[in-house]
Amino acid sequence: MPSSLYGIFNVQRALQLNQSAINIINNNIANINTEGYSKQSLDISQKIIASSGNQNIVDSQSGAGATIDSIRRNRDVYLDANYRNNNSDYNYAEELSQNVALIETKMNELSNDGINNAFNDFYNAASQLSLKPTDSLARNNFVQMASDLCNKINDVYNQLTKIRTDLVGDPLNASSLNTAKITTTCFDLNKQLEALTDINKTIALSTSEGITPNSLLDKRDLLLDKISEFIPITVTQGQNNLVTVSLGDTILIQGSNRVGYFEAAVGDDDNPAIIKIVDSDGVDIVANANDEITSGKIAGILDVAGSDPNKLTISGVLDSLNTLAVEFATEINTIQNNGQYIDNSVSPPVLASFTDTMDIFVEQSGTNEADYANMTAGNIRINSNIYNNPYLVATAKSSSAANETGDGENILLMSQLRNEPLENLGFATTEGFLSSLVGKIGIQVKNVDDTFDTKKLIFDQIKQTKESTIGVNLDEELSDLIRFQRSYEASAKLLSVIDKTLQQIIAAVSS
Repeated sequence: MPSSLYGIFNVQRALQLNQSAINIINNNIANINTEGYSKQSLDISQKIIASSGNQNIVDSQSGAGATIDSIRRNRDVYLDANYRNNNSDYNYAEELSQNVALIETKMNELSNDGINNAFNDFYNAASQLSLKPTDSLARNNFVQMASDLCNKINDVYNQLTKIRTDLVGDPLNASSLNTAKITTTCFDLNKQLEALTDINKTIALSTSEGITPNSLLDKRDLLLDKISEFIPITVTQGQNNLVTVSLGDTILIQGSNRVGYFEAAVGDDDNPAIIKIVDSDGVDIVANANDEITSGKIAGILDVAGSDPNKLTISGVLDSLNTLAVEFATEINTIQNNGQYIDNSVSPPVLASFTDTMDIFVEQSGTNEADYANMTAGNIRINSNIYNNPYLVATAKSSSAANETGDGENILLMSQLRNEPLENLGFATTEGFLSSLVGKIGIQVKNVDDTFDTKKLIFDQIKQTKESTIGVNLDEELSDLIRFQRSYEASAKLLSVIDKTLQQIIAAVSS
């Protein structure tokens, strides 16, 4: 039969095992609110002692007790990967929603007291001037309304441009990239990748020494979750508990070695910022990783500042405003140069035709003639000569006699442009084109917001599932605590019984 010492050994193991289990439960409860903490559990198995040549097989298998195989983290690799994929999608949708909201805010001003109202004031001023072409107040009012319209267009254009510059910098001003959101976001991502590399090294060292570093593994998983907020990542398990982290086919971290670093570089008008992946010496691994970054915060910044015609972008809105400004200026300037202005340098004033071009709207650096190839919504302005001398506005038709200064038919054409469908505006009127643009942006913003709401709902469900798997349930812990506490008490009582039995045996032998 087995030695009586087996009982002592078993009781000792049982006490140690139950004490370890109680310590694990205590640790779980202490970390119930710790971000990233995974519930830990003991893997317990029956202790088996192999038989030897001079030992009966029954003896070798009886009374060996239980042993702790490992302290296991409650993790699910598939669930972690699914969480990180959806984390990238969620953060992309959130970043995009926040950025397009900035566009919508500026464009809402167009339909209220912004450009739309300025167009209305301009056309009304032209109509009033057609009734009183010789009235200086009416002329000054027309010129002022034309100037106000330019200022409104300039202001919206400049505000949208500033939003884009704040996000990805200005391609014409390389230094603006230093303070852009894309740069600071890449910096934050690099910090997380560096921290992950450092913790990988510590994990490898602990594992090689036969230690399962559960707390370090929790910290690393938390870092992987945070990295997935910025970019979509693939995580591959390796030896010694190490992981390889990749963006597409590009390895960023291989075990304990940092391979790739993210860097924002100056791009062009279509893509103002380019994300590069470089090595530790700054040499390009991927010269342009924009197409690889399909989700995460960085993608949300790049997309709204890019030029994809199928998405709501700042560039797309600016292009529409440019088209509106150039087409409007072209039509008004054409009417202007086909009419006659009042020459008040003589007495009495007479109508006169322009010997050279005298456009009403020109670009900021222009002269009396607009250069439509260089005109934008950001630089359109009223001709300074006309602003200083409103009588240069051609109110009369070209066929009017010199003394017909009261003719207002030409300026009336400018007023009637309000109702003219223009081919380059998709056969919409100027105000109709603007309203359509605002409406289209509203629909696109709603689609972005709806997508964000859907992604958030999915992400919240996956997050809840993950937390229910790795998180600490207080009811479960208290139930386990009672179970192991009772087991510990029973083992202690058994040890007391064995002790008394041995004392009686020793006393009997001694006598």
